[in-house]
Amino acid sequence: MWLAGSERMDVFLGRSVLGVYQLDKPARWFDVSNAFEGWDRAKQEIESMGGKHKAKVHTRVWLSGSMARPFMLPVLPGLTRAQDALKVAQTMCAEATGLADPCRLWLDDWVKDQACLAVAMEQSLVDAVEAGAAKAKLVLEGLRPWWSEALRASLPLAEHPSLVAI
Repeated sequence: MWLAGSERMDVFLGRSVLGVYQLDKPARWFDVSNAFEGWDRAKQEIESMGGKHKAKVHTRVWLSGSMARPFMLPVLPGLTRAQDALKVAQTMCAEATGLADPCRLWLDDWVKDQACLAVAMEQSLVDAVEAGAAKAKLVLEGLRPWWSEALRASLPLAEHPSLVAI
């Protein structure tokens, strides 16, 4: 939820495209050679679109599917703690996602003796976004895959969904 009276920006960050959106202004799209270049460009665009004010700019970063890759963590008999399930997911990450570099993972609502969705993001990109936001004095409101917002918005529309395609 955005705070009233503050500058707010949304950034879509992919491997070859960057989008920057400020409320009541047209979205701006750019071709980039990689996500790190995209994030650097995003910070420049945020500054040019209104980030020069004294108020901090609250920014949500939405990652493309190639930058935040989901996989299913199967039922893991014997595990009772989410931290342990996360460690197991970490060992499965490279094979499940194709991401060879170290990753930051999160589990979506892990419950003992149930499969759950895991999401992997390259740690180097997460570090770059967090450090860049701090240096640019942006308030990082979120760093999530874009499809997570689409799911959040669509699931209440169906009483008992069995399949959601995004």
